[in-house]
Amino acid sequence: MLSGARGVDGVPDVGVIDEGGLKGFVDINPCFSGIDRETILQLSNSVYSDEEYARLEREAKIINGDAHSNILSMDFTGYYVPHSAYFIGRDTPALTISRRQLKFNRKCHERFGGGRNIELLYHPLLQAIIIRTCDEGCGFAWRNAEGSPILNFSAKAFCGAVYEGQDWISGYSFRFRGIMRERGNSKAMIFFLDEPQIVADKAAKKAGDAVAEEQRHHPSRYIPYKNSELNEDSDTEEWKKRRNGMLYAMRKHRDKIVDGLSETDIAEPGVIVENPLIGGIPTRNEIRGELSRLLMLMQEV
Repeated sequence: MLSGARGVDGVPDVGVIDEGGLKGFVDINPCFSGIDRETILQLSNSVYSDEEYARLEREAKIINGDAHSNILSMDFTGYYVPHSAYFIGRDTPALTISRRQLKFNRKCHERFGGGRNIELLYHPLLQAIIIRTCDEGCGFAWRNAEGSPILNFSAKAFCGAVYEGQDWISGYSFRFRGIMRERGNSKAMIFFLDEPQIVADKAAKKAGDAVAEEQRHHPSRYIPYKNSELNEDSDTEEWKKRRNGMLYAMRKHRDKIVDGLSETDIAEPGVIVENPLIGGIPTRNEIRGELSRLLMLMQEV
């Protein structure tokens, strides 16, 4: 795979983790423009059986509060914990996603360390982005040749796919807290996309003012950030619940998944798959073989 820090030279490989704790995560260069939401969903789903996917979909809905679990309901029923976005400060590793770019703050580089290149994994159903260490010939560069950190990455297609999947309002930017996990020689930093800190511009503040009257006695204000929340028929009770935080039982369930990651899980290479938007791309050996064949034909003439 040939990839550059500010863009992509050639066509990068797209991979999917097909086993282990990161199964279903799509390994993709976010700077590459040949990707969209449907393609990412298709690639992620391809490694699951129908039964596995149904179970994962159910689990994802429970974690996100869209489904009920009798087991989880027994664990501190009705108790909420603050969203992780409340704990993002100057010393917090954070990723900011806008409609056209990804931005890692300097604390991400300081905490993560590693070499010049990283890989980015994305799971559309679990709503999570993971970065992990990799060899220099893989992933994409997030340090320049001098070793200085690269903070901003143009990623219009990838960000568009994420915005569509999350139903985010396109005029907002969102910041996420990085959760570091280190197992042996493998490192990973996880960003959960369902707990955003809104980077408030004038439009976001105006949206917040629209619901300020209902929330004036509450210590924190919830700003609608999904397109579906702007509809007249939207369920205001749902965003009122999200204002309170995440259910403790759901956070505990998610933490078990994250803490259960092993060194093997983090380092799992997965498989290279064909990008449906582009089709099959010949390998270097196939290209060399074809060039040799053409050269022989030219010599015969």
